[in-house]
Order: sequence, then structure tokens, then C-alpha cells
Amino acid sequence: MCAVIGCASPAPADKASNSDTAHNAASAAAGPCTTVHVDGDVVTSCVIAAANVPGLRIAPAPNPAKRAWTIAALDSTLRAAGRHLEMATNAGIFQENGKPSGLLIREGRELSRLVVGEGPSVRDPSHCTVNFFCLPNAVFYVANGKAHIDSTRAFARKRPPLASITVATQSGPMLVAGGKVARPFPASFSKRTTRNAACVRADGSVELALAENQTHASFAQLLIGRLGCRDALFLDGTISSLYAGASAPPRMFDYGAILYVASP
Repeated sequence: MCAVIGCASPAPADKASNSDTAHNAASAAAGPCTTVHVDGDVVTSCVIAAANVPGLRIAPAPNPAKRAWTIAALDSTLRAAGRHLEMATNAGIFQENGKPSGLLIREGRELSRLVVGEGPSVRDPSHCTVNFFCLPNAVFYVANGKAHIDSTRAFARKRPPLASITVATQSGPMLVAGGKVARPFPASFSKRTTRNAACVRADGSVELALAENQTHASFAQLLIGRLGCRDALFLDGTISSLYAGASAPPRMFDYGAILYVASP
């Protein structure tokens, strides 16, 4: 979704529609991933058990300006190293040059700084102009092998040691906090489109979710009622995809970074 300060764009080789891309990603459900239909709309989710959360990784685009970092490209990279991609989804909102809009940490290395107190929503928290700055902005991260979603301000206060963080991505808005919808959404946020999110459940497991035809509010309710999310962070919309491991990885859109699990 070009929502926010930037967006991913279609990779040059493909010309499928976004609804086709979302459907293809959803229909690939297998293993820890499931696909259901909710009111006729496809919802796909991939669960990472708490014990397996340390295996979740983030792969920033190796050359952001080239705009070619698709899930299919990640799959090819992993295969060249003898690994198998099990699940993957775009990791947040990025700028038009492919660079992160906020914090990005990979294996204890900060690749982009935390953005705190910037944007139009800071001046008027009740008003959301763009996704990234629609409060509460938040950080999804894995520290010491455990997954968390904290508001950006809470993350800035506690700031876990960098060496303890294997994955971190900043996005917004937070959709679910403590098992409840994180905020009311204005009428301007009523568009229905494909959206994805990262969710942390009460048992410490992580769920990567993709749903078609959702507003922010309906997606938040779905994450709570259908997927059991305690906390959930909106990652992006329209250009989002979720590879669930059973068919060819999607190559329609490029991303600034991808969350993934691979084996061995």
C-alpha cells in the first residue's frame, strides 16, 4: 500500500492484479499455515510456536534502490544456500527508495533508527493522515528469543540491548493491544483492501496474517476474534502478500524487508 511515506511497487516482470496476488499467496497454505474464508474473504495465517520464535528472521532488501526484493527473490537466495523457505511476508512500510520508514534491526545490528515523535498524528493523535504515523506506532521485535509488540514510545523507554534483538521492524498503526482494538479509526480509514499484520499471542507464539477486503477496524476485530491475537501490528496493505509454503513464492511486489522462517 502506498499508504504512508512510501510504498513497494510491482516487480517489473509481473502484471497480475493485487487480488490475484493475495489469492495466490493465500491458496498456498500448508504446514503451520491455514486458510479460511470469513464472510467470503480469504484469510491466511501462519503460526510460529513460541519455542520456534528464535527461528524467525528478517531479510532487508540487499539493494533497496533496485526495487527487486520479492519473496521469490528471497526464496532463490535461500535455495542457493541450501535452505528452504517455509513462510514469508512483507515486513512493514518502506519509503519509495526501498529504505525503512523507521527502526529495522537484523541480528543485533541497527540498519535504520527508531522514529519517535514525528509526523502529523503527533500533533493531533485523534487524526490519522497516514498509516505509519497513525498512533500508536509500534515495534514488532524478537529479543532473547521472545516476541513482543510495544508502542514506539514504550520501546524507546525500555530499549532492550541491541545485541539481544534478532528481528525488529517499526510500523503503524498498532491494531491490537492487550487483546483489544488499539484505537478507534477515523472514517478516512474505511477503505477495504488486502492487509497483513504481525501478531503475538498470549502463549508467546507469533502469527503472520493476511486478509482480503479489510478496513483497519475489521482487520483488528478479525485478529482478535479469529486469530486470538493479544497484540498486533499493521504491516501494510494492498501490496501485501503471505507465502505459506505450498506453491511458487509470489513475485508481484518488491519489499524493503521480508519476515520469514526457513529450514534447515
